[in-house]
Parts: sequence; structure tokens; C-alpha cells
Amino acid sequence: MARALVKGGQDKKRTGQRKGLRLEDVIAMQGEDEAPVDLYEAASEPLMPRSAQAPRVGLVHLGVDTSSRALAAPAADVVIAALSVSGPGPVELCDRPSVYPGVDCGEGPPYIYVVPHGEVDVQPSDSVQVVYPDNGELSPAYLLGLMNYARLTLESWAMEGPMRRLASIYLGLGRRPVVLLDGPIFIAQGKGVTEQMRLRYKAVKALESEGVPVIGVVKRVERSTLLASSTNFARLASSWEVEVSGSTDSMIIQQLSRSRSVRVLPGTVYVTPRILVRGSGLEKVIEYVVVPPGPWRGPASRSRVYRLEYTEDTLRLFSRLGLDPLRAFLADSLRRQSLASVTVSESDRRSKMITATLKELLAKEIVGLGGRLGYETEVEELVEGSAWWPKG
Repeated sequence: MARALVKGGQDKKRTGQRKGLRLEDVIAMQGEDEAPVDLYEAASEPLMPRSAQAPRVGLVHLGVDTSSRALAAPAADVVIAALSVSGPGPVELCDRPSVYPGVDCGEGPPYIYVVPHGEVDVQPSDSVQVVYPDNGELSPAYLLGLMNYARLTLESWAMEGPMRRLASIYLGLGRRPVVLLDGPIFIAQGKGVTEQMRLRYKAVKALESEGVPVIGVVKRVERSTLLASSTNFARLASSWEVEVSGSTDSMIIQQLSRSRSVRVLPGTVYVTPRILVRGSGLEKVIEYVVVPPGPWRGPASRSRVYRLEYTEDTLRLFSRLGLDPLRAFLADSLRRQSLASVTVSESDRRSKMITATLKELLAKEIVGLGGRLGYETEVEELVEGSAWWPKG
């Protein structure tokens, strides 16, 4: 591939296979869910303490996360993605692409997307997809969307294939697997509901139909506005003298955490009431959890904030075990001496390592063949301290 990118424009040929993706096709994970939403359950407080004790039922946590990076060159933009699945025992269950022997997730969708800037001779394969934006609409928003599209495609495939196989193995051993997915389980409504998102929804339902609950763990909540969209939640917050109108979820939770009305109890986390997000055929339940940095700290003291997302089917699966999604999350975080989900964090670390390595190898090969990189990629390689990149 590096040779084709360096020789771009010289061969005067374009591959016969081309895939057109519009901006709306690749925007799937860039947006948040949009109103209306409402309380899923009755509640008397907008932020409630919950015990952080370990659940009595043992669970097998399977964490899924992806990473994507972009490389710019005169001949093309290249998006590199990777997926990693972690679990108990040997942490690495499988990756795509694999860099360790014996942890390959198997045949799956492409993890490299090439967006030509002109005539290039890059041939598609199982791992490489050549993409031509419709109407030549090549923009930063398109490339960001393509990075999201690459991760979303890998995650949906992993839930339908490798995750179901792994979960089946644990179920056969009499264990109780639960899937923790980095980010939203799906976008239920708004501009993010594309065909890819519906495939993701089907993948979640397929796992649940086999008795495997699925939880989305959302870490980036600073721009979410779901809480303010619920009239009933706004009424609860106002009883604590917190105004939610026009505020983000993160700001609302910060104000609630600092309220004199919050019940600060040792050894607890703090949660919002569950909220139902309704979509056109896609529905999910969400709740925010505030995790203090220590058992004697209150929610306002350097806490971590996550949004847990799941369907009513997952809620029912946990109910049969005498559990709930919060307990499952805490069993993989606080009970394992971490403020974050351990399996998701391990998958995050490994997928980022894979994309960083692939990007560096491709960049090094392009430069070694006498080509050059785009300005942004050069700066990134310099900042990241790549050993091969000349300093100064």
C-alpha cells in the first residue's frame, strides 16, 4: 500500500472496485440521542447513593473497545481501525487485526480505509477498503465520520461473531457472561440512526436472545443533554434548587453532587434515576453513575462520571439473577480496584496500541520509499516521539 501511495498519480489507473459513502453514511456515532426522553422509574431524588458491595452472583465480563487513527499523505487519506476483546484469565481474548499469536478474532470487515485524492492503485482486500466520497465531498467532518464508521462496523461484527462464540463457550461452562461495550449501545434517535446503527441494534438483540446482557459504558458525557430533556427529571432537580434548562448532563450532575441535599454515605456510588430513551423502533434505558475516588469521599470530590446504557431485555436478564447493570459495572471496576471497567480499559489500551503501531509502520514505509506525509501526520509523529522520525 505504501508504494501505491508514494506512486499516486503515476500509474494512471483506478481500481475497478469502488465504494461510495456519503457523509450521512459515516456520521453514525458522531451524534447523541435527541429528545424526547422521560423517567423510566419513579424516584424521589435526582442523585441517590447506592451500595458498592460485590454481587453474590459471579459474572464473566467481556470488554469490547475499538480505536481508529488517520494518516494523511498527498495521494490519499488513510483511516486505520482496530478492535480488541478482553476477558478474565488471559486478558487478550481476540483482536482484529491480531498482533499476538492465537488471539485472532477471525475473518471480519476491513480495518483500513483508503480515501484517494486522485489516481492511485490500491487494491481492495479483506482488510483494505477503498472509499470514494459521493460528489467528491472530502472534508474533515467526512474523515472523522469515516473513523467512527470503521469502529462501529468492527464492533457490530464482533458482537454478532466473536462475542457470541465466546459467550457461548462460557455459557456452556455454566458461567454468566456479560458484555461491556465502550460507548453507547446504539443511537436510538436523531441523525445518528443509520443502517449501520440498526445492524448494531440487531447485534445487541442477538446476544440478549442467547441470555447475554449487554451494557454500554459511555465515558465522554460532557456534551450530552439527555437529562435536561426529561420534564420529570427537571422537576426532581428543581427540588434540590438545581436548574437543568439549557445545561449539559455533566453540568447538571456536577451541581447535584455539590448540593446540600445529596446524602453522602461511605462506601457508596451515586446514581441518577433510570431514564427511557425512545426512538423509532429503538429504545434503551440509561442511568448516570458517579464513582468517588475513595470510599470516604462524596460525589463532588474528583469523581468519575459514566453513563450506563442497556435495553429492557438486559434489565430483565439481570433481574432473574438478582442483579442490575450497575452491579455488573461495579463488579468490573470498583471490585477490581479500579474507577473504570477493567475489561473495557484493557481493550482500549490494546486497540490503541495496534492502530498506533500500524500507523507508524505505514508512515515509516512511505517516507522510506521517498514519499512524504501530510502536515498533520508529521506533527503527530513528532509529538508522539516516533523513534524513526527526525527531530527538529
